[in-house]
Amino acid sequence: MKKALLLLFLLASSLTWSQDYSFLTQLEQKISKDDAVAVAGRMASLTEKQYRLYKSEYFSEYKMFVVVYAPAELTDEQIKQQGNNDNCLSVYFSDFGNDKFSFNKAILNYGDIYPVWQKLFKKEAQKNSKRDTMIDIDKGLRFALYPQNDNWIIKK
Repeated sequence: MKKALLLLFLLASSLTWSQDYSFLTQLEQKISKDDAVAVAGRMASLTEKQYRLYKSEYFSEYKMFVVVYAPAELTDEQIKQQGNNDNCLSVYFSDFGNDKFSFNKAILNYGDIYPVWQKLFKKEAQKNSKRDTMIDIDKGLRFALYPQNDNWIIKK
């Protein structure tokens, strides 16, 4: 009985502390625009603030599809007055043609992007680290968290 309980505890612990490989694998695949919006929505749902879908836009000159989630308390007019997407979660997807896109990066302030990093990419991450990486050679996954200006980036 003790062995069974120990085995159950170890199995539960490993599930709790493992990365969300199904999500991370999805980031490596070529997905539709709708799936890209859903990926960005999943990230937005893991922040400590409430975010809402603000816009999604394709930039042909950069071959990028960008999904922007804004803080729920800001109106569209307030966001436009800022002149940029400060305080917004911006998730970029590279265009691979045939309406297929692949995750490129997500940008947001550290306090809000860190829970996304810890919950989806690296469960054992320590808050307030200067930079961090998640590498799984067997699964071919590599992601980095690093600062850029006033924001932080999760990049493939």
